[in-house]
Amino acid sequence: MKKFLLKIKYTPFVCHCILLILLFLNTGYSREDSLQYRPKIGLALSGGGAKGFAHIGVLKVLEEIGMPIDCISGTSMGSVVGGLYAIGYRAADLEKIAVETNWDFVLSDRKARSVLSMEQKFFDARYNFSLDLEKWRVKLPSGLIAGQNVVRLLDRLTLPAQHIHDFSQFPIPFVCVATNIVTGKAEVLKGGSLPEAIRASMAIPSAFTPNRIDGKLLVDGMIARNFPVQDARDLGADIVIGVDVGDPLESEEGLNSFLSIMNQAVSFQMVQSTLRQRKLCDYLIVPEIGEHSASSFDEAAYFIAQGEKAAREILPQLQSLADSLRRLPAQPRNTDVVLYHALQPKDSLFITGLEVDGLNRLPFNLVRERLNIPIPGRSTLTDLEAGVDRLYGSQFFERVSYELIPDGIARRLIIRVIERSTNQFRVALRYDTKHDASLLLNTTFRNQGPSGSFLTFDVRLSSDFLLDAQYFTRTGFRRLIGLRWRMRYARQSIDQFVDDDRIARQRVSDFNAEGFLGTIFSNKFTFGGGLRLEYARVKPTIAPADFQTDTQGLLTFFGTLKWDTYNRSTFPSKGVFVNVSGEYSDRKVLSEKNFNRIFFDGRAKISLSSQMTLITCVFLGTSGGDVPFHYQYMLGGVDLPMTFLGDPTAFYGFRPYEFMGKNAQYAQLGLQYEIFPKKYIVLNGNGGNTFSQWETNFDPERYFYGGAVTFGMDTRLGPVEFTVMSSKRRNFLTYINIGFKF
Repeated sequence: MKKFLLKIKYTPFVCHCILLILLFLNTGYSREDSLQYRPKIGLALSGGGAKGFAHIGVLKVLEEIGMPIDCISGTSMGSVVGGLYAIGYRAADLEKIAVETNWDFVLSDRKARSVLSMEQKFFDARYNFSLDLEKWRVKLPSGLIAGQNVVRLLDRLTLPAQHIHDFSQFPIPFVCVATNIVTGKAEVLKGGSLPEAIRASMAIPSAFTPNRIDGKLLVDGMIARNFPVQDARDLGADIVIGVDVGDPLESEEGLNSFLSIMNQAVSFQMVQSTLRQRKLCDYLIVPEIGEHSASSFDEAAYFIAQGEKAAREILPQLQSLADSLRRLPAQPRNTDVVLYHALQPKDSLFITGLEVDGLNRLPFNLVRERLNIPIPGRSTLTDLEAGVDRLYGSQFFERVSYELIPDGIARRLIIRVIERSTNQFRVALRYDTKHDASLLLNTTFRNQGPSGSFLTFDVRLSSDFLLDAQYFTRTGFRRLIGLRWRMRYARQSIDQFVDDDRIARQRVSDFNAEGFLGTIFSNKFTFGGGLRLEYARVKPTIAPADFQTDTQGLLTFFGTLKWDTYNRSTFPSKGVFVNVSGEYSDRKVLSEKNFNRIFFDGRAKISLSSQMTLITCVFLGTSGGDVPFHYQYMLGGVDLPMTFLGDPTAFYGFRPYEFMGKNAQYAQLGLQYEIFPKKYIVLNGNGGNTFSQWETNFDPERYFYGGAVTFGMDTRLGPVEFTVMSSKRRNFLTYINIGFKF
């Protein structure tokens, strides 16, 4: 009888009359039961990446006609849509989520810059790729994306049902399908953590790292069963409505590249499985979306519309089914499902306690310090999520998720972490007009010494060489305060000019070691001071005979206040950067020079609209005494610091380091416009000069002026920029940058 029922498709009233008669005569119900209750309706949603948004369009039509849904099965994106629908989201809610979510950010492991501590902001947007080191050997990752931002979104969306670990107890019973990557068999996930189950079901091999659940290593369910119709039947569905957005096999004409051949070779099993599952559907909906790829997440509205269109093509049959079902009541459920309301970001909640699952090498206090919320105490969901982001931004974890378990009228917080491999190897490539090709190599070692510490080495290979070793550790007596030990060797060529003529090129070789105590673990500011021991050698390489080699040993006391709230490291659209620093060296204290220096570097990016940003910058610096050559202020060029080894900026319209002096005054004003997503045009104007004596006379005649137009793109390999500059001294200059700036 069941096989006969499965062959009944797309038939209106007659079909349902036959179905009800057969159920009445042949099911295990008594005559009284069969007249009392209607058949169960199951919904099976396939995987298909972004194409899975079409499921939402189908749900809109089913809601419109009042179709009851008694159980849902989903694979991959079908598990996302199905899981959220099962816990109470409606089609309109899902459509809003699909259209408004920044999927480019969610489907990456990028961190919001605001959650990075000051020492980590130095390393942000700096490397092209990263690999784990295990016993000094490079370890290839199990996936390109750990999925932190995916889990972060799922944690928020599934919060109302986090206390339910049996998916059959949802308002609509639910299961999702993943693949055991060890055995190749389907794993039907019926309980546990809903966001973790969904994350496993959508873990595309090689793109996402596998998810470990109950000791099993799980990846995307599309490999074993991309269309989970049988799973809806196993949930008790008498009638199954299936929505399949999976890719069919390519025709011979489409097999025109080695990638298409490889994709076809691995798709046979999946397609054959899907064909078998299709036969188990009573109503099959196949939206026409072949012209867009599964990675087109920015086309959510299109996919939703196509799903709705496909459902309306069989609307008479679906409407007839819904009408016939209304004649009989649904079977009562044995569970009393109560979902806690979805918390809004500013909702207050009382957290009674904290548990951390997954810690092995790192201390519990590190988690508690980074969360920085009162426990027990009252906070908001925004506070909690900011704490989770800070914890992930510490770089000690591959993934961080949270769960709020009802505890009376309060909540108990569970933080689940996956610790990052102890060591990393990172690489960056760059080309720019000043240095030509550059290569940056980095190794980072974590928990070397006290837990939560890390040691990092950078080697920059270019026309200017740099070796930079830094060690960061906590002091233990204040959450934000830490110690930074640093050793650097830098070799850099600096041109000297008189008016617009270059008269010499000096090679500065500088070795320094310093210790710094301050608030390096704050997310917004660093305040502190330290001591720097330095040996510098300045040797002319192209110069008149009267230029001599100069060496000096210095012991310098320094203090700094740095404030950084830029929202992005590349093409920031809002935020401020302020650096106030001072240095002092005295011959009486193991130094060969008497000098002092203090400067203010203030920059702001002010958002005027979603696409327009105002750029401002002011730099004021003064120094006194016998100032070493490399401690002078240097203005000119693009992406170059105004202080030796300082923070890069630009003095447009002039050659690198065209102005040098003991005092400097500089200002910049510009506009940044995002003409297309991640494509920019930037207009800048600036004026400035260096002086032998500091004066408060800001007569415009004392300064040089220049301007520039930059065309830029923000790419996965870093910013790509082409700049055209001009000034009265230099009529036409160009500058090119490709890659992250280091």
